[in-house]
Amino acid sequence: MSKWSALLLILALVLAGLWGCGGNGDNGDVENGTTAPTETPTATPTQPTKTTPAGPAVPTDTLKVAMKSVGLGDLMPWGSIFTFRSFINPAVDYLTYVDRDTHELIPGLATKWEVSEDGMSCHFWLREGVQFHDGWGEMTAEDVKFSLEAAITTPSRSTAVDVKNMVGPVLDRIETPSPYEVVMYFKDPVASYAPHWMSSSKRVCVPIFSKAYVEEVGPDAANRKPIFTGPYKIVKYRLGQSIKLEAVEWTHWRVVPEYKYMEFLEVKEETTRVAMFKTGDVDIVEVSADTAVKLQSGRDGTIVPIEKAQRLNISLWGQWLPERETYDPDLPFLDKRVRQALNLAIDKEAIAEAIFAGYAEPIGIIPTTPWSDEFEPYPYDPDRARELLKEAGYGDGFSVELWLLPYGTQASEMKEVLLAVSGYWEAIGLDTSLVEQGIAALIKLPTRGMSGEVGGWTLGCPFEPWEQYMIDQFYSKSLGMCHYENPEMDALAEQTLAAPIDERNELTKQMMQHIYDEYAIIPLVWGDKLWVKGENVGNWETIKWQPMDLLLEYVQHPTPLNTFRLFEP
Repeated sequence: MSKWSALLLILALVLAGLWGCGGNGDNGDVENGTTAPTETPTATPTQPTKTTPAGPAVPTDTLKVAMKSVGLGDLMPWGSIFTFRSFINPAVDYLTYVDRDTHELIPGLATKWEVSEDGMSCHFWLREGVQFHDGWGEMTAEDVKFSLEAAITTPSRSTAVDVKNMVGPVLDRIETPSPYEVVMYFKDPVASYAPHWMSSSKRVCVPIFSKAYVEEVGPDAANRKPIFTGPYKIVKYRLGQSIKLEAVEWTHWRVVPEYKYMEFLEVKEETTRVAMFKTGDVDIVEVSADTAVKLQSGRDGTIVPIEKAQRLNISLWGQWLPERETYDPDLPFLDKRVRQALNLAIDKEAIAEAIFAGYAEPIGIIPTTPWSDEFEPYPYDPDRARELLKEAGYGDGFSVELWLLPYGTQASEMKEVLLAVSGYWEAIGLDTSLVEQGIAALIKLPTRGMSGEVGGWTLGCPFEPWEQYMIDQFYSKSLGMCHYENPEMDALAEQTLAAPIDERNELTKQMMQHIYDEYAIIPLVWGDKLWVKGENVGNWETIKWQPMDLLLEYVQHPTPLNTFRLFEP
């Protein structure tokens, strides 16, 4: 198939599946599914102290954002799947943050930190006077200690929580020498990771919540109505519909928001989101690249890009160790020639151009690391793909389901990408079908409960420590959503975990090389995440490579109120 023919194929598939109808912006009053509203106990109000004055600016108006999804039901990090940072981060604070451009760590709730020479402990000094919402008092070292320990130890309905998987096994203890000092001790010399684990934008993130509140109401009630310290507080959460935030009534240390309220609306269908945006019912809309370009060219809105924020890939499930219950010795994916054929059959350049309007480029590996560019994208060679299938004994093809999975950071273009992949695979003899999955599929993924299906994934940049993603996703003992198991990969992962910090980058590169050489997954494209804002929204700066921490609490009015603090230009 020529590249021009492939491009026509993709365009035909896109036109067939893109402009579906349905979805809604219903703002009914059902709280968190069928659970009755929980009355939040109110502590004795306390006045914030030692905050930085922000002048006379007062937040006004409501910023409305239409998205594909507003979470899967959980608002705390011990839930089944922690609700996405896109809409939680305006309400929470972290010990550290990252610079918007350099990704270097900068102070947050921790004003400074120090790692011991032996790498076994990290000492944090906390910001004083930071207040919890609804009068639950000042944030202290005991709250930081409780937040991390609770995220690790509180019984969860899922094992898909990174903090349990990555921090829990190596954390020894936490001490609090004073109300504003926290010292984390580790079993291994990994203390240099602690400031990253406590950050807003890294793979592991631990927001700080109130110990007194959780102990008073219990974990379940706290999950439905959490108490944090951020510039916004959560005032209403309607599962599958919306999350509404309100700016706190005091001057916040990090930022005084320009908008009084922020509301995230779940509108599954892109055509419905676009219609709401055009009528002015929402101010910011999540759309695919093609739609974003159309809206901007039609002067309906302005594109706000998050540079290289999404790496799309396909997982070939069932590549498990023989002791797994779902291991199938006859699975086609266990043959390297089949995996190579599936990769060579896809024209990634055509996908980047036709589906992402040029806002993407082919990739050869995931995740994003300093060495990602060393892995060339697999070439487009459908003739060789057919030969490989024949050599492997699948000259007549086989059947495969492509799963479209629902989660907040899934690329808006993923459905169109999977349709295109389906077309390419059918061209080499496979019988394919696209299946749109629900929440249940996500919850069972960590158990390796699938065999023979493939799933489309969108990965943001996980940032350093670079080895964390590889160990979480490609190590058989991982509690995360593993995509591939292999004895050689396990040996590399265990060697990495036992190695000194300064040797782990090289071992991480070796793990990536193994995945690349084995064609273990199907890397597709690396693209910008595009949002579109309307004329009632002013300046909005994002963090490059980061699709989750959107910094919406820093969005300005067209005429700015000048309330920036931590991320002052």
